[in-house]
Amino acid sequence: PTDNPECQSFADIINEIKKNFDRIPLNLLPIPGLDTTKPTTLQCYEFANCTGFNCSGQVYGTHIQFSFDMDYCAKPIKAYLTLNYPSENVNFTRTITHSQEFLITKFEFQVPSTQIKIPVELYGKIDMLRSPGRVMVTAGIVPKFNFIFPLKLQPFNLINNQVIRVDTTKCGGMLEIAILI
Repeated sequence: PTDNPECQSFADIINEIKKNFDRIPLNLLPIPGLDTTKPTTLQCYEFANCTGFNCSGQVYGTHIQFSFDMDYCAKPIKAYLTLNYPSENVNFTRTITHSQEFLITKFEFQVPSTQIKIPVELYGKIDMLRSPGRVMVTAGIVPKFNFIFPLKLQPFNLINNQVIRVDTTKCGGMLEIAILI
């Protein structure tokens, strides 16, 4: 806990991310490389200057590192996202805006006890809504299956309607908040 409201907001988001990684329905959302028999040992910390946080470690036995650097003063609000998932050759940095979907990876899902393979695309989506003194953040994974026609399922949120308390009076200059996931 800290007296700085931004740092406390990031600590709350870290707790939500850790909790929600353990709730990914891998039987419905087949993410390659993850082994549910192995533990998640994700380590996260807020930056000393209270501009965000970083997470890296094992998620179901696979190394993952991700970061999210938000500029809440930008119009429209922007975030700089990085993801490193080496076992699946996923390594990117992207600039995104509110509600923009971005491709994470593509793979084929083998339907159990059949010869059927279904193309799957995993997208990320981050909603960032600014109001005076706060930014509401929801971030998740959006699976899309390509049968005869594309099928988009409900997103699985790792961050759900979390409030980041911010000092919007600093927006006369540039202030960046980094969230490393």
